[in-house]
Amino acid sequence: MSAWSFPVRAGQLIELDTLECRRLLASGAVGRLGYNAPGGPRIVPVNYTLLPDAVVFRTTVTGEIAEHGLGRPVAFEVDDVDLFLRSGWSVLVTAELVELSGDAVRLLSVQETGQPWASGDRSLFCSVSLTGVTGRRVLAG
Repeated sequence: MSAWSFPVRAGQLIELDTLECRRLLASGAVGRLGYNAPGGPRIVPVNYTLLPDAVVFRTTVTGEIAEHGLGRPVAFEVDDVDLFLRSGWSVLVTAELVELSGDAVRLLSVQETGQPWASGDRSLFCSVSLTGVTGRRVLAG
């Protein structure tokens, strides 16, 4: 045993079901999109809206997400942590990133289109299907 050992109060790790994952996704506004770019993996924050079957966000037509993410597998992650209690949760959505068609965009309500925090033309509507959703929660020990 090391002279520097400290008592560890590890928390309990719980796998979340799909319903709880969707509830937690609905509670957020900013997530992180992970995709592969020529220089290696990238993770960028995006404002998003949760629809019944997908996570939707807006980005630039000429940006890196459009160039390297569309039509490819991506990861979308949302989490929340409490540093004091050493607890939190994480939800991960994995699917192909697709562009919403003009008809699909026209069917969205104003709330469903979201308002990106970043300035500029964010007219490309992207969707990540909720077909691959997993989540975990750590409860304080």
